Amino acid sequence: MTVKMLESPPSSRSRGWALLADYGIIWVTLLIFVLLSLTADAFFTPANLRNILDQQAFFLIAGSAMTLVDTKSVGRAHYTK
Repeated sequence: MTVKMLESPPSSRSRGWALLADYGIIWVTLLIFVLLSLTADAFFTPANLRNILDQQAFFLIAGSAMTLVDTKSVGRAHYTK
């Protein structure tokens, strides 16, 4: 007979590190955005923000399409045998 050891629940410190690891890219992006907004006068202007969105439009559209294809193919995988 084997004895199964009970695992202790994760501490708040390990949950904090897990949250940081899971959403690290978002935190870094927000940090850069805030730093640039505070240090560069022309960063947080409507013209510059529009320019950033114009430059990223292709990747946003392609990423959205790829997400739709991925979710559709995962949904169909459950019905094929």
